[in-house]
Amino acid sequence: MTAIVMFSSLFIFQEVLHLWYLASSSIAFLITVLFSFMTQKKWAFADHETVFLHRQFVMFVSLAVINFFINLFGMYVLVDIFSVWYVLSQIIITGLIASWDFLIYHFILFPKKSFCK
Repeated sequence: MTAIVMFSSLFIFQEVLHLWYLASSSIAFLITVLFSFMTQKKWAFADHETVFLHRQFVMFVSLAVINFFINLFGMYVLVDIFSVWYVLSQIIITGLIASWDFLIYHFILFPKKSFCK
């Protein structure tokens, strides 16, 4: 679901609004972060606790900021240096970030027994 949000946002900003591909990717990434927190917490990891919600959100956003810069750097390298189509570049980078995120979400951010305590 978050991939749909990411790629539809990217498409709208790039193809419809004709923004620069890095601006399009950045805005799409930020929109996706907001959507992703709630879907990851509530559905993917079935974490309905609210006690550590603030701490989880801060950790989630911190990871998102790191991912944001990884995303920008990766897009720049693949598109400007290696001339990879921006959509394929975003697919590659999104896959790498999603893999990294899953491990962090599963073992640190939304574990069955919270490490946030």
